[in-house]
Amino acid sequence: MRVVATIAANNGNGTSQAELRDGSVITVKGETVNVGEKAFILDGEIKGTASSMAQYEVEV
Repeated sequence: MRVVATIAANNGNGTSQAELRDGSVITVKGETVNVGEKAFILDGEIKGTASSMAQYEVEV
């Protein structure tokens, strides 16, 4: 599953803390995205920087 998360910390050991939209924080592999930036996360690993476009949730 691919998600977009905000990087909260780079841990210095090859992992980062990523904050999901619901506020939960997960540890992911990789430190290639700076703190405060959004990242694509796939299977627990940072795959790249995501744009900081506004996100909306719509119920249908």
